[in-house]
Amino acid sequence: MSSYVVVDDPKIIATHDRDMDEHLQYPIIILKNGLIASAQDGTHQISLIDPSNPEKNIKKIITPHFNTISSIVETDNGHLISADLDGVICRWKHTCLGWECIKEKQLPFGIITMKLSCYQTIFMKTIHRYDNIVSFVVIDSKSYRILKDMHSIGAGIDFTMTLPLSLSPDRKKIVVRIGDICDLSRLILHQLDISDIQDTPKQLLKGHTRMITAVNTFYDGKIISSSYDMTLRIWDPDTLQCIKIIRFPLTRMPISLTTLGNTHLIAIGLYYGDIMIIDTDTSKDELEPLALFTNADRPVGFIQYLSRDHKLLTYDEDHKTKLWQIPECLDNYFFPDEYIPKGQMN
Repeated sequence: MSSYVVVDDPKIIATHDRDMDEHLQYPIIILKNGLIASAQDGTHQISLIDPSNPEKNIKKIITPHFNTISSIVETDNGHLISADLDGVICRWKHTCLGWECIKEKQLPFGIITMKLSCYQTIFMKTIHRYDNIVSFVVIDSKSYRILKDMHSIGAGIDFTMTLPLSLSPDRKKIVVRIGDICDLSRLILHQLDISDIQDTPKQLLKGHTRMITAVNTFYDGKIISSSYDMTLRIWDPDTLQCIKIIRFPLTRMPISLTTLGNTHLIAIGLYYGDIMIIDTDTSKDELEPLALFTNADRPVGFIQYLSRDHKLLTYDEDHKTKLWQIPECLDNYFFPDEYIPKGQMN
């Protein structure tokens, strides 16, 4: 394995008293203004955290939700939309008096997770409260009118509450894991233009042999996924073919990942607690990390890149939200025109 830099001094910006529901996504997003919006404690409140000064001025939005907030998205005009497992969905507008709920509606299903498309529609994974049927639903983001309820998408639907999914950079397509209790090793690519959504889409990405744990997209549209089969796979979004496989040793099981800005670097959260940054352009079949972040042997279930602060945000089973500084030795990947190696300063 090649040499790499080790990072072991994260900044802990929040410690949570309650465990996250193991069946849910982590309801945490990075807003356009750089703040972190989080509902990780399984509470009915949304916390707004400034990553540059996390110890101070943490604001709380008191919501009308009575069940766990399961997902948060930000609209193009800066509104927040929150949803819960009881099917309550709320829109929030920031005013001089704080955050005001300007629209609330009860939907006929619980909401597990959601993503906002460029068409001002929201793609959701839902669960019907009375019969526990899981489905994919598309609604209008302003009226909350149901546009499409895909009770079955032909190739099987992911029965679990957790759901690896990723929007394309233009927010016109979404990649989601599908399958049943016997097989969660496939991905499917949806067109999010409502006129193009089909009940039985054919755009399958097949290649993993065990459950897919995470999926994300690069700035150029390429798709990357991780799996319990101990591989990362990179997919061409046009041909849907796997164009690269990177293999993990048995001690490095990948469970979360994020792409890093306009690069082909990725950060991977591992089951045994560490975080790795790798260059998918230069890595061959075997894993070749550029940086290793040590994390006390607790699974890293959520990881995201903060482009404004040039840091990694993670949440793990220590019940802590952490910020990690990306090492300066990787600056040439992110700022190639500005990078000057140490010792060559004028």
